[in-house]
Amino acid sequence: MIVVASLAVAVVVVIALKATSRSTSIARVAQCSGALVWKTPATIALYLWCWDLRINKVAKGMRFTTATTLAMTASLLALLSPVAGFAASPRINYLLYCSGCHLPGGEGAPPNVPTLHGELGRMLSVPAMRAYLVRVPGAAQSALSDSELAEVVNWMLLEFNADTLPPDFELLSTDEVSNARKEILADPLQYRITHWRNYSFD
Repeated sequence: MIVVASLAVAVVVVIALKATSRSTSIARVAQCSGALVWKTPATIALYLWCWDLRINKVAKGMRFTTATTLAMTASLLALLSPVAGFAASPRINYLLYCSGCHLPGGEGAPPNVPTLHGELGRMLSVPAMRAYLVRVPGAAQSALSDSELAEVVNWMLLEFNADTLPPDFELLSTDEVSNARKEILADPLQYRITHWRNYSFD
């Protein structure tokens, strides 16, 4: 019975994602499907395993789409129960909450999803853009705590933007992130244009 229900979840998620053409993270897929996600070693390993399936095109050469990969994970997560508290690393939280759109390597899918490489570091030469990184809806409205979000953003900056960070760069603090998230960013694009510049995909 549980297996049948899990497969039904997978079918529903695949249809929904294909209908909306919307890529998302496993956290959002699981939330929409009714499955609860606990950051335990088991769920994290399962998510990474499904990404590996997609990247390496297993199962007789079939290429897994993002929707299929996430649906597989969501359905399998429905079979799992929490085993113990587990503090995920910033990289793992990035994979769980950000990679659905920005991909595991942070390259994104321009022009629909901007890359996380290079430009984020250059943005930080403008003080107002520090808050922008955690006020954009995908960050501010994520399920991550303030401290977890600070760690993920700092990880992205060091991992994907080490060569473009300003010389006086300082890591974002939990208090800084907490205060920034309280200020709703009504128009992220206009804020970016005003304080930095519009997107460029040349």
